[in-house]
Amino acid sequence: MKVGDIVKFVPPPGMLKLVGWHQQGVGIIRAIEKTQTQDIYNVLWRNGNTTNEWKCYIEVISKA
Repeated sequence: MKVGDIVKFVPPPGMLKLVGWHQQGVGIIRAIEKTQTQDIYNVLWRNGNTTNEWKCYIEVISKA
């Protein structure tokens, strides 16, 4: 994954019941923070929200 990729949110089964998480839709990766354990992806979602996500919670649907 890289900056500019279009992604969708892929929540774990237990998170589906939390309000709003299933409505994230698609978003664009704005920045990537490198850490010692794994990267954190800053995503701007279609609904205007910005969140930081682990790789396991997003899936690329279109590469930049």
